[in-house]
Amino acid sequence: MKKKNTVRESFSKEQLESMVGGDFRNIRLNDDEIILFKQILKSRQEEGITRSINIGIEQIPILKELSEMGYEVDSVWDLTHYEGSYAKAIPMLLKHLLLPYSDITRDSLARTLAIKEAKDAWSILLDEYRKAPVGKGLVAPNDTRELRYQAKDGLACALATIVDASTLDTLISLIKDPQNGDSRTLLLPGLKKTRSEIAKAVLWELAEDPVFKEELSSWRKRQKRIDAGAV
Repeated sequence: MKKKNTVRESFSKEQLESMVGGDFRNIRLNDDEIILFKQILKSRQEEGITRSINIGIEQIPILKELSEMGYEVDSVWDLTHYEGSYAKAIPMLLKHLLLPYSDITRDSLARTLAIKEAKDAWSILLDEYRKAPVGKGLVAPNDTRELRYQAKDGLACALATIVDASTLDTLISLIKDPQNGDSRTLLLPGLKKTRSEIAKAVLWELAEDPVFKEELSSWRKRQKRIDAGAV
């Protein structure tokens, strides 16, 4: 008996816009959908170019001050890959972090402060993290890695880097607060790096939480080997 062919309904523009690469593996788009999808890609490209230009313009004051300090970079993000210390720029970076830039620029500013020299900025970064809204973020211009950037994520990276024994309890409370959204996973390295038994106990607890289970799977396996004396 021949299998009856079924005709599916065409995807809407909204459905196509929400799809990611993996969604297309077992789907054959019809001609109309292909045309519509190409239009979506073109629109995204144009939006990305416009966003890139706008971000470049808004970062000019920051880059100018960095240049005057001797740091020649093409974007704020580039400073995170700067060879050598840029500790003397921390006060200036903090100043700009408190200004109403776009989410991508604020994310980049926060990530430049994910260095141990920014330890004294804990209270400022904590306050900004708590105020930063939870969102999906934006794909950075010309970024092919599909990573999404938002200020709360960048601030989480900074806090995880500069946390110490005196601020560990606060970090733990941030991680356990679901209102902080997915950025909480970026706070986990702050717990992993400490040898505190309290942090270790919290990590074991979080490893059973569906939100963190995948993120902590490798840590859990390694910790079991360590506890068994295999490492």
